[in-house]
Amino acid sequence: MSSEHAAYFLKGVGDAFNWSRVIHLVTTSKSVQHTLLKSLALNGVAYLGILVILETFYNTPDHHLFGYSYTDLTGYPLYLICLVFNSKFYTQISQGQKMVDESLDIMSSVRTVILYGNFALFIAALRFIPYIGSAISFLVYSIIMSYYCFEYKWINLDWTIEQRMVFAEQHWAYYLGFGLPAAIITFFLSTLRAGGVFALVYPSYIMMASVAAPVGNTSFKLNIFIVIRYMNQCIMSGIRYLSGSKDVMETQKDNLGRANKKRGKKGGKKEEGEDTPAAISITPGEESAPQKTPVTHEGPAGIVFNDQHFQAAHFGEVDEELLGYFKNVEQTLDDPHFESGEDQRLFVENVYTEVDGNEFRLSTNYSCSLILEKLLKISDSFQLRVFMDKLSGKSVELFAHRFASHVCQTLLTLAADVVEREQLEGIASTSPGKEGEGELLSMEQLILGVCEDIKPHVGGLISQQFASHDIRILLYVLAGRRIDESGDIKGTLRSKKSTQYKKENNDTFTKSNLRLTSTRKVPDSFKAMFRTLTTELAINMSETEVRTLSVHKVANPVLQLLLEMQENDKEGQKAKNILIDRILWGIVTDIDSKEENKDRDAWFETMIRDPVGSHLLEVIMKCAPDAIFRKIFKTYLKGKLEKFSMHPISNFVIQHLITNIRKNKQLDQVMTELGGSFEKLLKFGKYGVIRSLVDASIKMETAQKQVVDAIASALHMPEGSDRKEFINCCMRMWTIEQWNEASQDEKLDLYKFHLQGSLIVQGIMKMEPDVNAVAVNSFLSQKPETVQRWCFSPAGSRAFESIVASPNVNAKMKKKIMRDLSGKYTALAKDKFGSHILDKCWVAADIDTKEKIAAELVKHEHELASHYIGKSILWTCKIDQYKRRHDEWIEREKGAERKREMFREILDESPLEKKRKFA
Repeated sequence: MSSEHAAYFLKGVGDAFNWSRVIHLVTTSKSVQHTLLKSLALNGVAYLGILVILETFYNTPDHHLFGYSYTDLTGYPLYLICLVFNSKFYTQISQGQKMVDESLDIMSSVRTVILYGNFALFIAALRFIPYIGSAISFLVYSIIMSYYCFEYKWINLDWTIEQRMVFAEQHWAYYLGFGLPAAIITFFLSTLRAGGVFALVYPSYIMMASVAAPVGNTSFKLNIFIVIRYMNQCIMSGIRYLSGSKDVMETQKDNLGRANKKRGKKGGKKEEGEDTPAAISITPGEESAPQKTPVTHEGPAGIVFNDQHFQAAHFGEVDEELLGYFKNVEQTLDDPHFESGEDQRLFVENVYTEVDGNEFRLSTNYSCSLILEKLLKISDSFQLRVFMDKLSGKSVELFAHRFASHVCQTLLTLAADVVEREQLEGIASTSPGKEGEGELLSMEQLILGVCEDIKPHVGGLISQQFASHDIRILLYVLAGRRIDESGDIKGTLRSKKSTQYKKENNDTFTKSNLRLTSTRKVPDSFKAMFRTLTTELAINMSETEVRTLSVHKVANPVLQLLLEMQENDKEGQKAKNILIDRILWGIVTDIDSKEENKDRDAWFETMIRDPVGSHLLEVIMKCAPDAIFRKIFKTYLKGKLEKFSMHPISNFVIQHLITNIRKNKQLDQVMTELGGSFEKLLKFGKYGVIRSLVDASIKMETAQKQVVDAIASALHMPEGSDRKEFINCCMRMWTIEQWNEASQDEKLDLYKFHLQGSLIVQGIMKMEPDVNAVAVNSFLSQKPETVQRWCFSPAGSRAFESIVASPNVNAKMKKKIMRDLSGKYTALAKDKFGSHILDKCWVAADIDTKEKIAAELVKHEHELASHYIGKSILWTCKIDQYKRRHDEWIEREKGAERKREMFREILDESPLEKKRKFA
């Protein structure tokens, strides 16, 4: 061993005695404390205690069964049980330091188990080498012990098994030193004793490894794991042979044979000389994962997936002093005590002074990245520009990082406000720069710089787990869309985990102001860049790549955004048409062709049933030009509507087809095909298809009677039969037989109301009077006490409200409904659902009815005034004026009623256009 390697060895030994790190974590983290106590109880007291008792009192020849000692028969099963619990403890320890994500796929777990088994076999086999076997076995065991300790850190960096082994081989001297203390403690013990002792000390070494910085001469690699590689390959090949799976072998090739190769050209083609592994350049004191090559595997309908992976950026560990400082910053941010805005600005400025030079390390650290997000949200425009300028040039690495991607997402979200202010007010004045520093760029220029960084890689980034959300935010910013994370229902902007975390930790979401427009003022350069990125994705990529991304669960939402965000100008329509053409296998190119395309037919059948691809089809139904919509409808959906409507996934595509139908003729064709299938749709729970038909008939003002009659027939109440219970059956999605067979308690149970049933009733109330009469008459035939109970349930109150508010319901009928509510208005005024009904009743009531309502509310004025909902009702009805200046109150209400009559046509006009225009 040279002096250089000796230094590396001693550095490893020193890092293995970093007990101050362990003490700090144990004293500051309650989760670590609890986990260590549980580990001590299980391994130290229970497992080793039982082992000592067995070996002390039951270790004679008399204490054997089937030729095995009681120690073996009890110890090994107990050891396996402890392994299961210990793995959870180790994960909790690592999570206590925010080192690892819980989500590991099954194949990764299988490969890890196989690897660990091969480690044990290899170490045992080395002992059989004459004379030097034990010594070699001990040295290899020390390096493997280090491998175990750094496992969770490497998982955090998203390294493959091959990357971990290569890194350990390049830093063999360091890892020999780091693993030596733990090896000395456990190597010379029996298997059962070693297992218990290892379980006790291993958590401490996980903590030490989390801050350790391996050093070594990467040009001198010791191939310690060459035998392990072949053992892994043989076992994985055997699994492949027995299971007949190609995916296992492909994954194995990725892990063993291609981890160090250079990335090929787009499409996965190899460059000449690619078979030679590339050298991995690693800066001493830092770990940097070698870049992965694309993993190719076969997807639906024979489409080949090419998942691009990006280098896991690692810029070094945050030192303990800076980490402690940031914890104090977090406490201040969570519980601020600033006396003025200037105090807050100075505090933020001081924090950025400490951050200077450590932006990358802090952004890629779990806990510090969260604090940075909070800091960014209270930073001014200049501070945001400075911070973004510091991150410039590393956009791809940061976008693809598990933690830094969230920082970038928050930064881009806040940058959108800065850009808008720059457009309206000009660039804010900057603080005086230090001598030698250049001019600070505007936020517009900085964002364009980010776009230039990612442009060559955007096709791969949209399918990357963490980068995809940043790309979506960037597209929102470039297109001038206002970002509202609080209303992000479908996870378009933030992942489910991110949303859940923010809710649990009361972190504020970016919320759009309702008083602002949905679009922002953005520079022309942003629109040009949006076109450029769209071109990179829609035009420059091959058809195979676009179709691959369309069924990719991470990339698919980006394609949805690209389709929805295109403007209706010539360039936007061109990009949209090209993208749809590539997604649907040349459907735009063949728009006038009547020839059959078997490839496209099979692909459409795949997409409409695919849980990911179907979402993209839904968006296509919404934004496709008329000609393309007509082509899809006539070629692939007409004649198959019932089949697709019954499918658990494709029925949502059919709902979007019906909702976005373009012509009355198309709706008539749909009703002709689905009119006799309503009963089957109800039976199999596909209520959404029926509701979409209700909504479409209202929008297109056609086929309304056919839709309602089809619903009644599906409920076994055909035309000419008694439809008195129509409203009850429709609200519950029951047939008349189910209603008649239900007990009285079930009929009164408001939780039996079905959400889709309520929405269907609300839709029917918007139809023409002669069509909605079946529902209105059924409602009026119910006992007052029955329908009054509807007012206090979420689904029932909405349906009740729609009847009172409908312009197509006769005024006399509304008056009867309001008369039946007499004596209940006070209770309605105090209920979160009923108060909305009272509001609608007040708007629809004539002056006599209003007098009766006001008189009832006056009797309970004091009670309502102290209620958080009731007091708003008193203000709406102007009860104070009713008591003090009654004549003025009457004149005021009569005047309001005359205005409503005068402008009834305007007020009652549907917000939906009668005819939608499409390019």
